[in-house]
Amino acid sequence: MKKVICSIFVLALAGSITVSAASNSDQTYKGYSVIHVQANQKAIQSDVPGINMDGTSMVPLRVIAEALGAEVEWNGETSTVLISTTQAPPAQPAQQKPDPSQERIEHIYQSLHNELEDIDHLIEQTQMAKDLYMDLQETRQLDNIENIKLKKVQSQYKEIHSKIIDLQDKYPEQSKSVEQFFADLKQLDIVIADYQTALDQLIRYTDESSERAYLRNYYMYLMQASDKLYELKTDITGRTNTILERFDS
Repeated sequence: MKKVICSIFVLALAGSITVSAASNSDQTYKGYSVIHVQANQKAIQSDVPGINMDGTSMVPLRVIAEALGAEVEWNGETSTVLISTTQAPPAQPAQQKPDPSQERIEHIYQSLHNELEDIDHLIEQTQMAKDLYMDLQETRQLDNIENIKLKKVQSQYKEIHSKIIDLQDKYPEQSKSVEQFFADLKQLDIVIADYQTALDQLIRYTDESSERAYLRNYYMYLMQASDKLYELKTDITGRTNTILERFDS
């Protein structure tokens, strides 16, 4: 009875087993017609053959399970057959190596973003320095901005320009990105020029007996720089996010 139950069970598990009737009708085992069994299109040889019992195909459990890569154990205490299979871990998709040109593009976008943030911060500091002068006639903050912070922004601009030239020379297929970067630099150059003019007018105002024409020019150029900076930041931030999403996917 054990063999009958186990045979039916293995048939339910092994969908890839093909069972066919023996070609020789005289071939029998214990009064039942012998059947030939294949697992994955390979004939299964066993001391105990498969049989056709009253129209039901019965096959030996152990050889079938082992042919399919399973392990079979018999628990005598509980009269239970234990069948276990080991599945190979799913194949991991091959990881694509990062494109060095794409990494450089991402780095340039990040550098542009940092430069715009620094200029935005510089404009805020300049307004604070102007207020400090108006209240206390203090000019040291303006000197610090002119001699240190503005030069830092100008130096970063040159570094970005060098990175774009390097991208152009090493990766000619990225010509569209290079063209867009040069267009960004052109707008950035206008922002820096307007800010520098505004700062110059403010310094002249503090040096030349508070001539109000200089103060008016300061406000005019500073507003121009702020407006262009906002437009450029919005444009570059949008494109940077698009690039990063594309790289992540």
